[in-house]
Amino acid sequence: MKKALIGLLGTLSLYGAEHFETLEVQGTQTPIEDHIIHDTSTLARDAVDETLGGYLENEALVSSATYGNGVGRPVVKGMEGYRVGIVQGNTVLNDLSAMSQDHAVGANARSSQTIELIKGPASLLYGSYAGGVVSIKGPEHDTALPQAGLDVQAFGSVSSNDNATQTGARAAYRYGDVSVDLSTLFAQSQNYFSGAQEIPHSHTQSTQSHLVLGWQAGDRHVFKAYGDILRNDYGIPNSTALATRIDMRQERVGLVWHVNHPSQTIEHISTDIQYSRYKHYETEDASPDGLFGQQQAVISTLVGFDVGAWHVDTHTTLSFNRLQVCHEHGGCVDFQEATRVGVASLLADSKDFSHTHPMPNSDETLLAQSVVGKYYLQGHELTLATRLAYRALHIDPSNIQESYLATYDPHYYDASHDASGALSLGWLGHVSDAVWMQASLGYIERMPSAQELFWNGYHHATDSYIFGDRHAQNERSFNIDTELTWEQGSFTTRLNGFYYRFMNYLYQRPYIDETLTWVKDPWHSSDVWEIAGARAHVYGASIEEAFHTEQGAHVFDTALSFEMLRGVLDNGENLPRMAPFSATIAQHYSYKTLEAKISYKQTQESSFLAPNESFTPSYGWLALKINYEKKWRMQVWNFYLNGQNLTDERAYNHLSFLKSTAPLRGRNITAGITWKF
Repeated sequence: MKKALIGLLGTLSLYGAEHFETLEVQGTQTPIEDHIIHDTSTLARDAVDETLGGYLENEALVSSATYGNGVGRPVVKGMEGYRVGIVQGNTVLNDLSAMSQDHAVGANARSSQTIELIKGPASLLYGSYAGGVVSIKGPEHDTALPQAGLDVQAFGSVSSNDNATQTGARAAYRYGDVSVDLSTLFAQSQNYFSGAQEIPHSHTQSTQSHLVLGWQAGDRHVFKAYGDILRNDYGIPNSTALATRIDMRQERVGLVWHVNHPSQTIEHISTDIQYSRYKHYETEDASPDGLFGQQQAVISTLVGFDVGAWHVDTHTTLSFNRLQVCHEHGGCVDFQEATRVGVASLLADSKDFSHTHPMPNSDETLLAQSVVGKYYLQGHELTLATRLAYRALHIDPSNIQESYLATYDPHYYDASHDASGALSLGWLGHVSDAVWMQASLGYIERMPSAQELFWNGYHHATDSYIFGDRHAQNERSFNIDTELTWEQGSFTTRLNGFYYRFMNYLYQRPYIDETLTWVKDPWHSSDVWEIAGARAHVYGASIEEAFHTEQGAHVFDTALSFEMLRGVLDNGENLPRMAPFSATIAQHYSYKTLEAKISYKQTQESSFLAPNESFTPSYGWLALKINYEKKWRMQVWNFYLNGQNLTDERAYNHLSFLKSTAPLRGRNITAGITWKF
């Protein structure tokens, strides 16, 4: 038994859990919680990059799927795309970042107030996501108005590698029962360098403005109306010689009604009504070859109340989504019917290549109900969470070329009515005075997206052709997650392990013909992939050993961590884009208002490749961060330096489809300042 335990510990891995930023933990009395909340006003100085994935990849078993400077979606425990939810407050974010990793997240992380990583049973409150939920919150989600008077913040930074600059400001003013909160952000970068090589067409530019108007109506009611405009223009460094870029635009308007302590048992009620419009153009050498658009209207209500020793949160959501896609060389100024140019080839299984619009217009109505109950008993917390969802999906193929698919299957474009369910149990508590543990068991069921069902076409940015599966079944998995913290004197051990058993894992696999040859798109000679479901195992672990010591006002924290992850199909093949094993050593030092952290992360080569997946070599990543805070009268100044990849290694992100053409950024030093009044 002892040998087996030693062997197990030898295979476990970890990610350093020391956080340079301010880290709040909400909820129970124990140091482990299913909500990890970051204050983004201080988090920026610790982010590897300014994307959402960059903000969160210092968490255990969290990575970022990068595509140059403009894109970095979080990947949690090997779960990517539709298996990781992103919400704004109580509403699922209206973007298409889950559809394809070259699509940026439709929110600037820096312009938010908090970024919250929700795991375990609590994540079912917002959706059925095997990898959990990332929640982005702005001032409209605060249950109270800002403090009386004027509150002003501003920040700015410059970076050496790509001449990037980022500036922003926020002003909040409250007079009596009314308030106004306005924030702006502007960021831009030139082409970045990896080693001595300039990566062409990788420059970016992003702007965002956010306005919130608040009104306190009596002691309990707070109304907040908000509007938001985002534009993100960035390059995708792919294999084509021409500049491939995405110009993304999003507008949101909404109203949040907070009711605080309406009765002795009800703690809060929050109702959010939102309309948003998302659109992005994909251009090649300035030609508008692709256009994606999604309109979303949502109403959701979150209620928290107490029943005896139980605290219960319920979340009811009704949403309407309309998705449109265009692919017409030079013709996607707006959505239009495709030119009928005929098909390139006919395959034996009735899958045809199309060179125009890759999928039909779709209208989705989604109704979901979630309930999360927590029971507190003598220092222990028991959680029971359920979620039920119903979807009506209506398809309009009049805009596309491949409407002939209905001749092979007369019900191909019929409306569908689908449902999914999820259930999770969790426990959090003391094993002993020095040991805390959290464990959860869940059944997660996810309905395939309209894109996974109906996409049939070429994607310029990733230079790939994808066949959807109209008859794909719900993705289903049993999930086991455990976390353990053991404190003994100045030493702390953190252990995190998980095992996910998928009965139907939906992913993109190479499309192989009857001669076992990987099929090429006849229009572009690009690789062809198909959506498929398969039985699979995904498992991994992290372990960290931390040491804390103080010498007067000098505080030292040392951490050594290891992390591993595997994904395997039942037929023995590896799942694609699983993060390689890694090890990190970090030293954190603080003295009064001065902080410094130096870390070195060694990422191993990609040892477990999926069929037709390219290899990435190992690399080391040296980082140094320094922050100094100065308070003067009613002002707070923060000065920081953030150095990444200081050895200027040529590094490739194995999670990226474009790992070879969009390597990670070389040596980069960011100098920044934040000011609060």
